[in-house]
Amino acid sequence: MAESRGIRLFTEVPAGAQLYGDKDISRTVLRNLLNNAIKFTPRGGQVIIGAQRNGNRMEVFVKDNGTGISPDGIARILRKESFHKVDATGQMGAGLGLLLCQELMEKDGGHMTIESSLGEGSRFSMVIPCPEEK
Repeated sequence: MAESRGIRLFTEVPAGAQLYGDKDISRTVLRNLLNNAIKFTPRGGQVIIGAQRNGNRMEVFVKDNGTGISPDGIARILRKESFHKVDATGQMGAGLGLLLCQELMEKDGGHMTIESSLGEGSRFSMVIPCPEEK
């Protein structure tokens, strides 16, 4: 999907990074976040998939330089309200995937974070507890 829209994909995952969440939940959430990033990034944009460890948490993120989300939109998503937005191709999204992602992350003991600026892009993260490093 990214290739057909001329969107470049990059990874920023440190060697040896490990995720300690449910494999199916993590895959589902990451797939949804990646699909959303591609949908809301204009032709020729870029999407980065990355990971970083912060103490006893692993953060896996998807960052794009797409359309971005307003502060009100972010608040609605975090309150688990439906959020409709037109993607980069003019299609209307219902935001149901993000609601599902939040529910799945909470079921797995984690949570989601959202950083975004209109016209500049977004950074969605799934944050999952992991054992302390020794």
